[in-house]
Amino acid sequence: MSKISVYDNEFKEISKLLEESYYNLEEAKKSVESSLDSLDFDSDAYNNYQERLYELSKIETKYAKSNDDLVKYLEEMTDELLMSQDFDGYLKIAKSKLDTHYDEAYKLGEKLSSYRKN
Repeated sequence: MSKISVYDNEFKEISKLLEESYYNLEEAKKSVESSLDSLDFDSDAYNNYQERLYELSKIETKYAKSNDDLVKYLEEMTDELLMSQDFDGYLKIAKSKLDTHYDEAYKLGEKLSSYRKN
């Protein structure tokens, strides 16, 4: 661009803009490189994440369930274990859950009833 800028002032302005852009890009590049150099890569943490991901994948395959289904399955198994070890405690927790859900359903039923009456 600098070679043809002698022919027209417009090319001279374009050449100047391109030169400024070049230096701005160089400065941005140095800033990004500096930021990347300051980042800390913890290979041990990465390896631990990879191992955990592999273990989760094995468990998903073993039980033929998705991650969300495995969480539900774990809750079910925890409930069964609690029930077998402390049946009275399990009954208290179950009664508490039942009461909470009953109260919610009752409130919603009353709300529905008032809507119907209106």
